Amino acid sequence: MTKDEALKMAIEAMIFHTEQTRPLKVTAVAIQACKEALAEQPTTQEPVAWMNDIAFSMEKDELTADKFGDIIPLYTHPKEWQGLSDEKIKLVITTALDINVIDITKEEIVVAYAIEAKLREKNNG
Repeated sequence: MTKDEALKMAIEAMIFHTEQTRPLKVTAVAIQACKEALAEQPTTQEPVAWMNDIAFSMEKDELTADKFGDIIPLYTHPKEWQGLSDEKIKLVITTALDINVIDITKEEIVVAYAIEAKLREKNNG
């Protein structure tokens, strides 16, 4: 369960509680705190360093891409998970199995989503 899912669950439980009983100020404050925490989504993260094929630097200007490969930004935390669309999954399956799109089975798509879910779980804690 993610932090956002837990906060949403807590909000729902507290709202249900206040509807069933006499509302308490502490509950209203807790609901507001959870809503504010949900609203505070991380801003776009800035790179903390850069690298290319042969060098690493805290300053982007110190690297050159012309001879030594593309300059790649490095972050303190990975970017947000980006799942695959059905079309991308179909492309991967057709490429890996060397088959036509019409030959893809529902089971193969389900397996792809199961693999993606396990990867997300492993990478997000």
